[in-house]
Amino acid sequence: MQRDLMGKLFQWRDDPLRMPLILRGARKVGKSWLVNAFSEHFEHFIELNFDLDEQACELFMGRLEVQRILEKIQLYSGTKVVTGKTLLFLDEIQECPAALKMLRYFKEQCPELHVIAAGSLLDFILEKVGMPVGRVQFLYCYPLSFAEFLTVSGRDDLREYISLVPPLWGGTVDSGRFASDK
Repeated sequence: MQRDLMGKLFQWRDDPLRMPLILRGARKVGKSWLVNAFSEHFEHFIELNFDLDEQACELFMGRLEVQRILEKIQLYSGTKVVTGKTLLFLDEIQECPAALKMLRYFKEQCPELHVIAAGSLLDFILEKVGMPVGRVQFLYCYPLSFAEFLTVSGRDDLREYISLVPPLWGGTVDSGRFASDK
């Protein structure tokens, strides 16, 4: 399956000013699937799911030193952490506020590391924990759009056609989302 957000993830990966990415969206819209598919473009992939693995949160306890935490993650996962070649995925991060807080330090102390966090209930804890402005990036994941459905169904011809035909209401269609012209 192909999701349109994959292109945004490649842009993020290649950005020299990249920050840790927080992937937001409702439950069951494909956030984890998207990151797992994206991980195939890295030499190393580490996924910590704080909802399924309660012990994973313990890796972020103690002093907020990135190198120390990365050493613990490497030992825990059995996967080597190589900056620029490893994707670290912190899934259901709302279950571990210490990991959420740590995102800013990944940006400050190890900006070469590719870090993506996701969580369907993340919005509820962001207000409590707070997010440092300028230290993380956000990307919103929606359910599969009609345009993406057409691609998955092998009907790129129809997808191209609907992108060329102006909608009846006078707006535009952008990747299956509606945006009104101003």
